[in-house]
Amino acid sequence: MSEAFVGFDSAWGGKNGGIAWASFQGCRLQDFGEPKSANFEEAACVVETLRTEHRYVLIALDQPTLVPNDTGSRPVERVAASLICTLKSAIQYANRGREKSFGIHAPIWKFLERLGARENPPAARTAVHGLYLIEVYPALVLPALDHAIMERRYAVRYNPNKRKNFSLDDWKLVASAVGRHAETLDIAQLSQWSIRQAEIAEPRKCHQDHLDAAICLIVALLWRRVVPRDRLAVIGDGHTGYMVTAVSPDTRSLLECAAKRNNVPMDEPWPSDAKR
Repeated sequence: MSEAFVGFDSAWGGKNGGIAWASFQGCRLQDFGEPKSANFEEAACVVETLRTEHRYVLIALDQPTLVPNDTGSRPVERVAASLICTLKSAIQYANRGREKSFGIHAPIWKFLERLGARENPPAARTAVHGLYLIEVYPALVLPALDHAIMERRYAVRYNPNKRKNFSLDDWKLVASAVGRHAETLDIAQLSQWSIRQAEIAEPRKCHQDHLDAAICLIVALLWRRVVPRDRLAVIGDGHTGYMVTAVSPDTRSLLECAAKRNNVPMDEPWPSDAKR
């Protein structure tokens, strides 16, 4: 069966983010779109092209897609914050009051309407055809991709725009983690690309966008292909917002406790597609 997977870091406000993709015939890699800069229009064109060529396409998007709240945070973000804060970092909250990102004219809504992808994580995992989209959050994924992050109890500092906190060692850690997982998922080109990223002496913000797109692509492939379901989680629901993420035993335990404490669904059935 022909399948394509897309990782898109949208940069929320409509400026250039990053996109990466891979297509397969069965388990054999057909083609690979190396991570590059892209805005919403360019990302939509990539998805539409892949959709005409493949029976199944899954987009992993680094941006909230269900934002019913005018202020504050979504329930899923309160659960995600339990892990992010444990790692001494902070989470970006989504609400309609953030006009550029989630106001009525924000580019995310036009992008989602144009593609018309189904948002139903369980269905996306088993479907044999169609266009699907899942919301992902790289900062939530990374502690599961590299156990060293949880062990040290400190989030990776790999945003080059935050020069005071940026760590080149952390940059290499993230790039190496992406490379290892790309290898296990049979995307040798992405693994080789990650090695080159780890060697960049002075990364720029666009490089981080590309790396985040690669992380999104990894999550899309994990969600579709990894059999042990306990390595993956869906936090939230199709009304108030959700995130699909990779988990480790440590991160799953922490997230499950936070979900229970905040009365947020985790790994519960989806009787229907998300409603926006």
